[in-house]
Amino acid sequence: MIRYPVAMDGRQVAIYRSVLPHLVQDNMDKTGQVVRPPVNVPTVVDNLWEWKRPAGYPSRRMSAFASPTPELARSGRPEHAKVYQVDIRDGIIVAQLRGYSDSRDHPETVTLPILLYERLDSSWISAPMDEKDSAGRLWLPCLSQQEVDWLFAEVTELRPLRDEVESSIHYWSDVDLIDPADPKLDPEGEIFFEAPDGYQLRPVD
Repeated sequence: MIRYPVAMDGRQVAIYRSVLPHLVQDNMDKTGQVVRPPVNVPTVVDNLWEWKRPAGYPSRRMSAFASPTPELARSGRPEHAKVYQVDIRDGIIVAQLRGYSDSRDHPETVTLPILLYERLDSSWISAPMDEKDSAGRLWLPCLSQQEVDWLFAEVTELRPLRDEVESSIHYWSDVDLIDPADPKLDPEGEIFFEAPDGYQLRPVD
């Protein structure tokens, strides 16, 4: 049964995705079929955000992305893409980043890499490849929480940085889980959601 997000005053709340029509099959789609590396966010930042992702929050790598309005979904969309309304179903996990229409604009996409480069210092940055290999694995795509945890525990260059890096990650404090029974959406914030059982797309354009 479809559960539409409805505000406490009875007003329906919808979210919107920009999708190339040839990718839409029978107005349905799924998330979480494959892990997707980040496109707009540095890989190392994606690894750190996934490392500190709270339990119960959707993984950005396994999510579809959406906007709170059709206008935002249209902005910056690929050529020939169309805007669709997403109908929320039971089992969907929806989160929204407050105040930023795209996570690439979050300050940590800049501050976290700078912190790492400053603490590893120029001697590590300019060292031969084999001397950078261990700590450099933090920049590999789509590391799991356990893999990042292992790197900070076992890699000599990263071990002293763990507490400072961890305390510098505030991304998830800016993310709200959306309750379908009482949705409160930021009018501009990026939305991402996991719907492993599928979600319906209703054409808007």
